[in-house]
Amino acid sequence: MLACKLLAVAVPVYLAGYYWLFPWLRRYARTANCIYFGEISALQLLAYGVFVGIPLSMALLVWLIEGARSVRVWKLGQHPLPGEKVLRKTRYRYGAAARLRPLAVFAILIILAGAAIWGGFQAPGLIAEIGPCESLR
Repeated sequence: MLACKLLAVAVPVYLAGYYWLFPWLRRYARTANCIYFGEISALQLLAYGVFVGIPLSMALLVWLIEGARSVRVWKLGQHPLPGEKVLRKTRYRYGAAARLRPLAVFAILIILAGAAIWGGFQAPGLIAEIGPCESLR
């Protein structure tokens, strides 16, 4: 039942992305250096959105889904947490064995934050490489 619910959400999101979002994004990327929103070009929004915004939003999503729980598991050193519902019979793990999953979550958060910082330094170079708008094609 859980898989059916996930598929009911995932399939429409995938199809909307494949048939609407990605073709629109390709067209937008071709002319982004010619569009301005005040002092900010659409190319700047696109570059910083891809290189900084996506990793930060993924880190935020991971934190919202697993962050607080991982902190509690790390503090208590017990997995699953006391009183937590599980889908099947699960043995309690204590100590270092219980802290492996929170450690993986924290590592993913650090990697995503590092990717966003790295992207913040890469985006200006990409923008300078593309240059100003010559003409709309």
